[in-house]
Amino acid sequence: MCTPEAFIVLTIAQGAASYAGASASARAQEAAAQQSYDLNKANAEQSAMNQYRQIRQRQAQENEKSAQEIQEVSRRALKARSTAMVQAAEKGVAGRNIADLMQDFERQESEYRNISLRNRAFRELAYDDQLEAVRLGTQSRIINALPAPVAKPSFIATALKVGGQIAGGIGDFKDPDPEGTG
Repeated sequence: MCTPEAFIVLTIAQGAASYAGASASARAQEAAAQQSYDLNKANAEQSAMNQYRQIRQRQAQENEKSAQEIQEVSRRALKARSTAMVQAAEKGVAGRNIADLMQDFERQESEYRNISLRNRAFRELAYDDQLEAVRLGTQSRIINALPAPVAKPSFIATALKVGGQIAGGIGDFKDPDPEGTG
């Protein structure tokens, strides 16, 4: 058996070692959780960038297609107006009928252009909504990846535990026969 002083020293050393081990374990858990979070965040951000790029690429392609269609309709309308003017001139037709025909070609072309531009504006709004959905999804992924708090050892709780062990163990060092019968 050991002396009371040795018992106290050993109990304190055991409590300190336990506290140090628990502290190291908590730090390791925090570091691992932070590393996991950093990786998840980087992946979420990279995924968002890829989605943004794909959406913008689709948007640019749609805009280019729309511009080409408007340009093609304008080219056809110009050709139709030119053909009508030449035919009218060849037949000797002039005046109000030709002007009405030219206005109708211009109206149709303008109508098509306006519809195309309105549809383009609606597509732009839809693309903006998609970009916002990607942003919110990425934000949600990052928030969900936040590390949970790690339980850290309490110095006070450890000190109280050690104190309790010392108080409980000291009784063993008192006179084992308090009534003096031995």
